[in-house]
Amino acid sequence: MACMACVRWVAVLAVVVALVAVPVGCGSVKDDNTVGRDVSALVWEPWTSIQTMLRSDTRTIGRQSPQPRQVFHATIAAVMPTPLTTPYDRLRLAAWNTRVATLLNIHPDPRTSPQRLDQVIQVFSGHRVPPNVTPFAHTYGGHQFGTWAGQLGDGRAVTLGLLHGGQPNSLPNRKNSHDAWTWEVALKGSGKTPFSRRGDGRAVAESSLRELMAGEALTALGVPSSRSLCVITGLPEYDAVWRDEWYDRHPARRTPAVLTRIAPSFLRFGSLQLAAKRQGFSGVAQLSRHVLDKISAITQHNDDSVTYVKGVLLDDDPLVGQCFGGAGGGLDRCVSAAVAGTLQDDQEVVACLLVTVAERLGALIAGWQASGWTHGVMNTDNLSLLGLTVDMNVFGFLNRYNTSFVSNLIDDQGRYAFGQQPDMGAWAVERLADALSGKRFEADYEHDAGTWMRDDKERWLRPDVGAQASERYWKRYHSCFRARMRLRLGLASQPMAGAAAATSQSSTHTSPGDTIVQGWLAWLAASEADYHMATRALGLGALRVLRAVEQAGVGTGTACETPAGVNLAVVFVEEMALALEHESHTLQPRRDLLVPWLQALFATLQQQQKQKQQQQQQ
Repeated sequence: MACMACVRWVAVLAVVVALVAVPVGCGSVKDDNTVGRDVSALVWEPWTSIQTMLRSDTRTIGRQSPQPRQVFHATIAAVMPTPLTTPYDRLRLAAWNTRVATLLNIHPDPRTSPQRLDQVIQVFSGHRVPPNVTPFAHTYGGHQFGTWAGQLGDGRAVTLGLLHGGQPNSLPNRKNSHDAWTWEVALKGSGKTPFSRRGDGRAVAESSLRELMAGEALTALGVPSSRSLCVITGLPEYDAVWRDEWYDRHPARRTPAVLTRIAPSFLRFGSLQLAAKRQGFSGVAQLSRHVLDKISAITQHNDDSVTYVKGVLLDDDPLVGQCFGGAGGGLDRCVSAAVAGTLQDDQEVVACLLVTVAERLGALIAGWQASGWTHGVMNTDNLSLLGLTVDMNVFGFLNRYNTSFVSNLIDDQGRYAFGQQPDMGAWAVERLADALSGKRFEADYEHDAGTWMRDDKERWLRPDVGAQASERYWKRYHSCFRARMRLRLGLASQPMAGAAAATSQSSTHTSPGDTIVQGWLAWLAASEADYHMATRALGLGALRVLRAVEQAGVGTGTACETPAGVNLAVVFVEEMALALEHESHTLQPRRDLLVPWLQALFATLQQQQKQKQQQQQQ
């Protein structure tokens, strides 16, 4: 019996090694070396077509560096990018993302010819706008740190246009792949817009490179995100960009840059909020239909973030669509009805939009939390209506597990601390529901504060729709967070049948809903361990324990003396401490919490393996 017990534990530990290693260490996507198009051959959406989708303001069409102004009755405002004044021959392609080039069906390496490199620098620095393209900036409002801030908008980003002909993603065997994919291509740091206020419209190289890397890191971790194609830098002696990086009243001159970033759309919560105020219900309904159309389009295909669970979850597992950006997206039937035009009632369309956006935000923030990632500035103008991570400016990854971790230096109160992100997501959903219910914003100090376009009071959403959206947000958040955390721990994404006694199905925001997950987080908090290294140590420690078992001799009874595996758990604690030795000055082992948790984890893995064997035998 002792021999069989050891064999079972060895098998269980092998499962830990196999499953924990996949989510933590994966994420690379094979580069598609198929030669794409030159930049000069790209196909862009006509401006007249964009105007049918989004209400537009054309007062600054064809103009650079316009004066700041208020924009009414529109979601976008035409404006030209303003190139850096650095001599053209001294601009540099500082970073190029081959994976994103493949998404856009652009030649993966512009360095293969001087002409190809010249085209890239011309277009993606803003020096040359492609023929028949009308660039624009988004207009939106937003709650900043809990207070309505009025009109904000893209103050230093100009959307070059909507690009046709790119691939939906670079994964092999993608579903319904086609060449009619549309990406919004925006130049961040390309000069002033009508929404620049007191800003200079510029970006610096360091933050631009950080945003590019953040998009790739999150995508590799299975978190849907906007992506970046390239960073083009100028010279500070020609383009003086001054930034007080540490907010200590000592600004320094930084290297200027233009970041080219892409997403299916850069529409935000604040887009609908400002539309509710300045475009009335008819404008909200039009924008809602457009957003639902975009969401429907992107969920026809797997996002690159699905790579994270490739080989761990089956392609047809509902969680792939609901939580990891997979095809299907777990969408409500109302979405397809709205897109098909069979859902005629505008009020129902707007209600569908609200609950869909709430669910997608819940799934997104679950990805942030499981990945130990903090956005830093979750104002409603920084939250995507499509459920993507956008505006990665002051983000941070956890080191020591600390729910109070704040990545934004100016967030003195910790409003957007790591542990606050789920609640802040729910708060944003509530504010969006307020806007779609026709409720005026509190603390609105703009001159049009009392002039909301109340074209039909009875058409705005009922308050109970907002409550439903909040409930759907929390339900999706908990479902996705639990699935992600269980996968990180080498467990099946959902608790096994019969495990209801150990699992809470609560949809409130008070519990993650899984005792294994709760126990792991409790130990992390008590031990002050590095969040990522501790998870990795589960896999590394399992390997070391396997070796220890082999050295002790399977069948001797010395390594697996007790049925509960107490001795094995103790060995695992020791190996885990070794794996975390680099931070031993902060690690508090807290074996009183860790040993029982490891026993529960091993028992669950053993049950999981038995169930799998039984299914295979059947």
